[in-house]
Amino acid sequence: KKQSMQNIELPSFDLPTHSTLLFPEKLPPIMQQQVIYQTSFQYPSEKQTLQLEVESEGLMEIEFKEEKDTSEEMNFSKDFLKFSRKMCNLMTSHLESKSEPLMSILNFSGGVTEKFFYPLGLPSPNLSDLITLQINCLHQLWRKYKETISYSKNKKICIVKSHDWNKIFNLQDFTAEIRDYLSTSQTKYLSIDLDLLFKHEHIIYSFCNILFYANLLFSYTMIQKDPSSKGDYLRTLSKIENFLVLMVNPELYKSYNHRSGKFALECCGKCKICRSKKISEKDFPLKLEKGRSKSELLKTLIKLYLNEFKETSENNIFNVFNVTMNYI
Repeated sequence: KKQSMQNIELPSFDLPTHSTLLFPEKLPPIMQQQVIYQTSFQYPSEKQTLQLEVESEGLMEIEFKEEKDTSEEMNFSKDFLKFSRKMCNLMTSHLESKSEPLMSILNFSGGVTEKFFYPLGLPSPNLSDLITLQINCLHQLWRKYKETISYSKNKKICIVKSHDWNKIFNLQDFTAEIRDYLSTSQTKYLSIDLDLLFKHEHIIYSFCNILFYANLLFSYTMIQKDPSSKGDYLRTLSKIENFLVLMVNPELYKSYNHRSGKFALECCGKCKICRSKKISEKDFPLKLEKGRSKSELLKTLIKLYLNEFKETSENNIFNVFNVTMNYI
């Protein structure tokens, strides 16, 4: 009758060679017992575990069990694509519903834009028209991005390209997208002449600049604060902190390894990201640290001033806007 089975931890010694299998006296003392040999004996690989089952007859049977291959678990290639798609859905839902948090920020940014007309001797547009114009611009921007990364529109997509990401979070590329939309838009506004806007570069530049920071601030805030299932999903992504850094520092995008979910020099040191000639071992760590500091700063500002939008004053939004435009 067999005794109860138990696992025995082997002492430190080299695995048996073919000679020790043929001559048991060469085995360590603990293995100098009658051993059940198999002609098809195979040595354990690095991903196998050696266990012993001891029987009352003194027989020792060697059993090899495969450990679970975790290589797939360490592949984060699709995470950023999932993040982008969910964020698109979140943003478009707020834009289409004209949610209270969105209107709070666009009401402020519209009011700032309104003030640029007076010094040029132009009639100030209605604030409601400026808010609608901002919503239309952002909705077009996020709709195009959503289509670009959509599987139904692009079945070969496996990763978000940097130039598509930059259209959302890089000021220069964002401005180019908004200008392109405004130059072709057929939408009419009672108090805004789009053709007139393009005749005054100062106004169109200021409008795009302020709208850029409104978009950044709102999208970042909703990832932190949105109570819906979309917001919950975004906050539970394992690499969300890296994605937030890429929002405030899109220039780091090409230095991010999507597969490993790590930035250059923190990855493996062997991939094309780590070995890129554009990565300086002297300068890049500082750039990355600055990117992370910006993300933490914005996160702190939101906790301090935008924790509850129903109780958020225009002065609080001004404080966040001011720091965001000057330091992020």
